[in-house]
Amino acid sequence: PPEQNIYLLNKRSGTHKKSFSFADFFPLDTLSSEQDGLDIISTNEFLRREGLAGNLKDGSGQSSYPPNNRTDWNGMQRDVTSVLEPWLQNISVIPSWNPEDCMVAFPTSRKAQNSNSLQLVWDDVMKSGGFPAPDKFIGTPSSVRSSSIKRLYENNKERASLCIYNETLQQAPLLHLPGKNDIGGRLLVHFYAFLFFEDWKQDLWTKRFVRDHLRYVDEIQCAAARIVHAIRKRAMERSSQNKYGIFDAFHVRRGDFQYKKTRVSAQDMYDISKDEIPDGMTVYIATDEKDKDFFNNMATHFDLVFLDDFKDLLENVNPNLFGM
Repeated sequence: PPEQNIYLLNKRSGTHKKSFSFADFFPLDTLSSEQDGLDIISTNEFLRREGLAGNLKDGSGQSSYPPNNRTDWNGMQRDVTSVLEPWLQNISVIPSWNPEDCMVAFPTSRKAQNSNSLQLVWDDVMKSGGFPAPDKFIGTPSSVRSSSIKRLYENNKERASLCIYNETLQQAPLLHLPGKNDIGGRLLVHFYAFLFFEDWKQDLWTKRFVRDHLRYVDEIQCAAARIVHAIRKRAMERSSQNKYGIFDAFHVRRGDFQYKKTRVSAQDMYDISKDEIPDGMTVYIATDEKDKDFFNNMATHFDLVFLDDFKDLLENVNPNLFGM
């Protein structure tokens, strides 16, 4: 998508970049070059290649051109929301995929019979009493080579329906996932808990592709590595027995929750973790909590460090990449 302000990543002052696209975080050009058949292009290039060429059609089959023939929407937050997105929705097929209600299933082939057979399997299970509770598989996971029905049992997680990537979606010239709950396509879920492939080999390929190739760009990855190295060094210096620099870490979100009941005190965090983390261990806390005194109850037991303690390792890194 075009470069836009991203939630909690645009509050820094100065001359640092404040609008981002996915390419600022992930090496999309490298991904595309590494995989034959996987082409990743920007919105700008897509609109130039397909939009201005008249290849995009509206509901009546007429060519529909980008609003004002504009292709570069970078940094135009309001216009993207009010102008570009409605136009894209008008010329696209939007799958009604809600991760809480259904699981997206990809048949083994484009043949209609494969889509139908997947639906029949689902219907038979529902008629015979439905899917088992997810906790049944704790400690007893199905083999990755299991039949599609066994893997459906494990992955469904009490969803009410199956959203099949059927012939209609396969033949659509343009699919659009707008990321909005009211019209579908807000995939706020781990991909491996939502996408189901009838072919177990395709399932493994997809998961391994994400594992092996979808990572942060070097600027972010290397900055994180410098901090990890510094924490390990600190941990080793504090204990001669800690020759590998082992440390523990917490991710503590405090400022962006809607519901107060999600807030956990530092004492509660210590009580929950004390049986796993020995007193005196070095603990890194990634947090948006500005008042470090909040963690005093933990600091009496652990050697606490925060991102602020390593600012000297981040001198040339855009602070908007730090996160919350």
